[in-house]
Amino acid sequence: MVEYNTIILGAGISASAGVATWDYLLEQLCIKKGIAKIDSDIDCVIKGRYIVEEYKNSHKEIPDDFYKDIRDILYANTKSSKLISSIAHLITQGNIESIISYNYDNLVEREVIQMGRSC
Repeated sequence: MVEYNTIILGAGISASAGVATWDYLLEQLCIKKGIAKIDSDIDCVIKGRYIVEEYKNSHKEIPDDFYKDIRDILYANTKSSKLISSIAHLITQGNIESIISYNYDNLVEREVIQMGRSC
């Protein structure tokens, strides 16, 4: 019988590839949108909601520039990562059936696909 496993990835995995931290992402979104600096004592989830509402303005939906800005900030300084390559190798060579990731980027998925396995 073949046994399959699940890998759980923490939010720090992508730091090794230079992906922006959550706080940096929020700060940069504020700068791009011209939003005044948000008090650092406010919870990050509340900061995120406030920023999304500012992007919406009179729109009922989140505009495409919000998603573009997120991608631009997240991937601006990425570099190759031995950690991500090792995780992708483990996924492609092992009996890994699923991945639970707390990351807001897709670097592991991209690496797995590059190694020839679909996600």
